[in-house]
Amino acid sequence: VACIFCRSGYFYCCFRDKLFLHVHQLSHKPAMSNSQGTANSITLKGSAKIIHDYMLYSVNSILFQRGIYPAGQFRPEEYNNVPVMVLQNRKVAPFITKTMEQVEKWIMEQKVEKVTMMIYSLEKKEAIERWDFNIEAEYDDVSDATSDKLVSKIQAEIRAVMRQILSTISFLPCIEQVCTFDLIIQMKDNADVNEEQILYEFQRVNKDNIEVKDAHTMSLKIFSTGVNKVETQVYYKVTQ
Repeated sequence: VACIFCRSGYFYCCFRDKLFLHVHQLSHKPAMSNSQGTANSITLKGSAKIIHDYMLYSVNSILFQRGIYPAGQFRPEEYNNVPVMVLQNRKVAPFITKTMEQVEKWIMEQKVEKVTMMIYSLEKKEAIERWDFNIEAEYDDVSDATSDKLVSKIQAEIRAVMRQILSTISFLPCIEQVCTFDLIIQMKDNADVNEEQILYEFQRVNKDNIEVKDAHTMSLKIFSTGVNKVETQVYYKVTQ
């Protein structure tokens, strides 16, 4: 399915009473040290920032690990004491940044349920790999959305997940075809969204575009900010 940018560069699709924002195809270095709302607690805003940074670097790492863009378009950086490669493509990098900034905003507004990164074969026009970042609230009421969890412990949990992402190259099948990627934001069922604005900025895409047929699945470690927890999963097609 060919995708055409609309005004914002976003797309959306609706099915099963859920709203999916489909973003089709960084330049800053996020930090975790200022994610605490106070000296001893992490707020919802701080939690959203931590998740923003994690997904930003995860997407970049996956693009490098899976060879979606030439290695020369990446530069090394350090995130949370883990060496990562960050895409410098002047068209794609701002898109990733903009998307993750929107995700951060919607996490603070309790609207996001999942962010999905799809890898598609350009030749066969099929999904061959899917990365899900499932975001779950650990609070019952937004007024209680604070945590006393130590940032150092959160960082340790994130390092463990990032190292798993970096090691996936050892078991995921080699991608030998030219591919592209999409980002999809899945909203919560009860998310309060401006439908008129969404319809103005987004276009529909087919549900089948976010499914990897006959996929194998691997769940990575979960990390928690004490306010939200994030589970990362990869669905991949095994080549014969």
